[in-house]
Parts: sequence; C-alpha cells; structure tokens
Amino acid sequence: MSHSIRLQCFLDRDVSWMYFNSRILQEANRSHVPLLERVTFMPVGWYH
Repeated sequence: MSHSIRLQCFLDRDVSWMYFNSRILQEANRSHVPLLERVTFMPVGWYH
C-alpha cells in the first residue's frame, strides 16, 4: 500500500470521527429532546 493511500485512510477515518462527534453534539444541543436523554449523548461525544 502506498504512502498516499495509507494517509488518505487515516484522513478519512479522522474526518468521519469528527462528523460523528458533530452529530452527537448537535443532538445533545436540541432543546426539544428531553434533558436526561441529551445528557446520555455527552459521554458518547467525550469517549470518541
């Protein structure tokens, strides 16, 4: 596997991780979601 392909795999993984964390934070910030349910999203965002 060439260096550029390996680098792209790492970048894709990191970008995917950032999008995931962004979606989790967006869900946790939605005011129509009950507070207790929003709190459950916080550890997911911190862990990843």
